[in-house]
Amino acid sequence: MRRILSITILLMAFTNTLISGPVQVTDSEKRDFIQQLVALPKDGEFYAKAAIDKVILKMHILFSLTEKDLDGQDPYPILALSKGLCDRAKGQRFALDHFEEIEHPILKLCWAAMLFKTKAPSPAIVNYLREALDNPQHASFLSELLGPEFPTFKDQVLRAPQ
Repeated sequence: MRRILSITILLMAFTNTLISGPVQVTDSEKRDFIQQLVALPKDGEFYAKAAIDKVILKMHILFSLTEKDLDGQDPYPILALSKGLCDRAKGQRFALDHFEEIEHPILKLCWAAMLFKTKAPSPAIVNYLREALDNPQHASFLSELLGPEFPTFKDQVLRAPQ
């Protein structure tokens, strides 16, 4: 009986976590996160493994960043960090589960492209990318981001099942 009660409590806690939705991030947490990026170790132009290890549990803060939060800042460090996070299975899982919570449009576009290229994308990501390809600004950004891979990427997105 005690075991059943313990399992029930665990299931209720797990269900409550799933239902509670996105975690609220304060402006202070966002500022601290952005400031911490400067001090993270790098390996060439990307962040080092140790940096990714340190940030992977803070992806909810990354996804909560808005255009206002990054106003006037070079987006490259955030995109380089995202690449490192997406290279990890845990980062991919979090991004797939929380894709709709990505606030910054360029960050969301980059994550959509990276997730599309790494595994079978969700219908939400395919639809998002199809809409992005119909937007001249977004399509231009994806073309710059992907370089010579863009025509193939575009064709794959348009042929992907929904």
